[in-house]
Amino acid sequence: MGLPWPNYPDHIGGDEQTESPTKHQQSLLGSERGTNLARRLETDSDRNLHVRISASDVDAPAQVAALASSGVTNVPDGVLTTILTYTAVAAMRLTRISVSGTDYAKFQIFFNTVLIETKRTGPDRSLDFTFTAPLGMAASDILDVKVTHYAPTVLADFESTIYGA
Repeated sequence: MGLPWPNYPDHIGGDEQTESPTKHQQSLLGSERGTNLARRLETDSDRNLHVRISASDVDAPAQVAALASSGVTNVPDGVLTTILTYTAVAAMRLTRISVSGTDYAKFQIFFNTVLIETKRTGPDRSLDFTFTAPLGMAASDILDVKVTHYAPTVLADFESTIYGA
């Protein structure tokens, strides 16, 4: 049994009470974002409200692994070249894509053929595409990691690894 419902005179400065849709009892309810569905607010035994703060509706996976890795060699200058193509076999959450190479380069990430991110390497010749909120992939979505370098007459090598769960 919960605590008695507070008695606010004429609800001044407070909210109207909400009736539980299935139990017909007083309850603290919230609405599911984007809908009219009511949801109970959850508290622990010390009456602390349980909340989830997120940058996205996609939870970060508890554990990640290398999902795919590939490399290309002898890439000529000025040619957009695919280093790695990953097709999701089930719903996936990507957390990071690492890229590196033997020369400065422009790396681009394509999601279902649409360019979503571009980064360029500096003197260390490697970098990460890190997703603060994981990049969600549905089954059969395709992610391509591509590279272009501009060192004239140089044949360069590049690698990439995709991490997630």
